Amino acid sequence: MKVANIIHTRTFRCDFNPHFMVRPKDFTDSDIKWARKIVLSATSSIDSLQGERWIVADDGKHRIAGIVCFVSELAKLAGVENETTYFVDERGRNIYAFVGIVVKSDETVESLPTYKDFWNAYKSYVAEKWERTVVETTSSEYEEKSFSENSPSQKIPTGKKVHNKEFFESSSSEDKELFSYYFCNITKDKSFCSNLIDFSAVKSSPFSIVTTSQNIIHRLENLKPEENQNISRDDLSSHGQKTLANDFSSNPEDSKKKSSTSANPTGIIITCLIILLVLGTVIIKNCSQ
Repeated sequence: MKVANIIHTRTFRCDFNPHFMVRPKDFTDSDIKWARKIVLSATSSIDSLQGERWIVADDGKHRIAGIVCFVSELAKLAGVENETTYFVDERGRNIYAFVGIVVKSDETVESLPTYKDFWNAYKSYVAEKWERTVVETTSSEYEEKSFSENSPSQKIPTGKKVHNKEFFESSSSEDKELFSYYFCNITKDKSFCSNLIDFSAVKSSPFSIVTTSQNIIHRLENLKPEENQNISRDDLSSHGQKTLANDFSSNPEDSKKKSSTSANPTGIIITCLIILLVLGTVIIKNCSQ
């Protein structure tokens, strides 16, 4: 099958590239925006992540599949020893990464990348950029590849439906098997993320299929419908502004009345001055006679 690499991480000196460190050559701006939303959602609450997190997403054009974890964890899972170069940045902070592959949505998935495959892809792109202070995006080509992982799982999973999403209890073995299945079988506009262990992250995530703790699943089941609605403050704010604007402009006649009212005092003063002027003229004439 033909696959291209996609990687989101940082280097020793340079922060995360918002357009990915590595991405397929055919990605448009809208593809980047879609993929970025998926990856950033998968890297939320990263500091509390234990182990790895798998993601799969399909938008009808591309299918993304990969792993999110700290680089030190990826090296460990890949069986890499005596390699600590890429574990921390210049300030001593642990570095995490999303390392994945992209296939066309109509591609038949024949095999799965192993931890070692992900590590080799990561190192092949990051090594040459590691010490740079400016890191540009590298375009990856679709290449024919056959990975050594066994054939994808065909076991049809059955999760718990809660608020139009499907949930599974997270475990290392179950998560990997679900990743295997959904990489092969996920449909358009569906997405999978494993090992989300923060309640707020799970509640607000864009993923339609999630593995998490039983406690979080139970809490989601007990949510009231209104508590499950995610309405942004920006939307509420704009609605409020529009309502006020409509209130002020809804009745033109009121505006005319206000204008007339504000003009009346001036008219009254002018009228009084004219009357005083006329009276003054009459008095002067009478005195002169």
